[in-house]
Amino acid sequence: MGLDLGNAAQLQAVQSLTAAQAQLDLGQRRVASGLKVASAKDDGASWQIAQSLRAQAAGWSAVGDSIARGQSILDVAANAAERICDLLNEVKAKAIALTGAGDAASEAALQNDIQAVIAEIDTAARSAAFGGVNLVDRPSAIGGLVALQAPAPVYQSPSLGSFQTWNPNLPDEVGTFDFTFAGAPNEAYSVNVINLDQGTDQFQGNVNPPPVSALSFPQTPVDSSTWLLVQTFPGTSLTGASFTPTAPPPPVSVLSDPSGGKQALDSYDLTAAGLGLGSLSWGNPASLVASVETARQAALAAAQGLGSQQRLLSDDAAQANQHVDVLGVAVGHMVDADLGKESALLQASQVKRQLASQALSIANAAPKALLSLFR
Repeated sequence: MGLDLGNAAQLQAVQSLTAAQAQLDLGQRRVASGLKVASAKDDGASWQIAQSLRAQAAGWSAVGDSIARGQSILDVAANAAERICDLLNEVKAKAIALTGAGDAASEAALQNDIQAVIAEIDTAARSAAFGGVNLVDRPSAIGGLVALQAPAPVYQSPSLGSFQTWNPNLPDEVGTFDFTFAGAPNEAYSVNVINLDQGTDQFQGNVNPPPVSALSFPQTPVDSSTWLLVQTFPGTSLTGASFTPTAPPPPVSVLSDPSGGKQALDSYDLTAAGLGLGSLSWGNPASLVASVETARQAALAAAQGLGSQQRLLSDDAAQANQHVDVLGVAVGHMVDADLGKESALLQASQVKRQLASQALSIANAAPKALLSLFR
């Protein structure tokens, strides 16, 4: 009869200890991370689905950020539109008073008041920008040719010639300048398009024109801070100047879904020029009141439109946040650990490991009993 020196109990105890330690390590990872699926090796299918849901949630979060920016732009524009409506009510009251002023001094005083309020309207519209975007100073369509009424030349000296400097108060658009000169072929001129906001010349040209010439500056962005400076020398004169918009300003939009869909924000031109208040008929009181009322109705419509978009964006923001929350909950159902259950299993694993260690100690003691027989 052979002697079997194998220790089956010892091997079984080692296996039990290894399994208990593995279960304990798993429970500790889950309790520490709060996740039952922390990587693809835990559950490849669940991890892949969870990653897809996380990507969707990140997309909706970006949509929410874009909508929040749009809300800020709309809030600033809506406040300006409401302010302009209040100012136009004031202008209308003064225009009505002007129709019955009765004397030249009163008429002059009312005209000055009206012009001051119109200037305030223009300032309110042009300063209603958030992040460089202004929804109440954006022409919605391509405008027509704008004649640039240059002032009379101011003579400096034979070496400098004459200067004509003026601010045409142009809308914020891209377009083409056209200057026409008269003079002999060897007589020069200089044209500068200056943007005070940037502090730099947008274009400068020095040429010798034929007797009549046209000089164009294509795709020159301008705004209300653009100034023109024309330098001519004896024998040369500026005979005409104009600006022609070539494209409307690009629309302002916010994200509406993670796939890249966008929702355009309505824009308006509530500047004095956009409201038709740039040149008023002071000699015709009825026409003046009608012009102011037309401007007032346009401003009211703009304020109403901006308010409607504020409500729509508020709903869109709530929807985007809801998508993020729902997707976050779905991810949690798939990968989050039940900490109460995991804590209980962790304690059970600790007990199992202790029992397995004791079993291994007992199994290791058996060979010692066998050796005692040979003493």
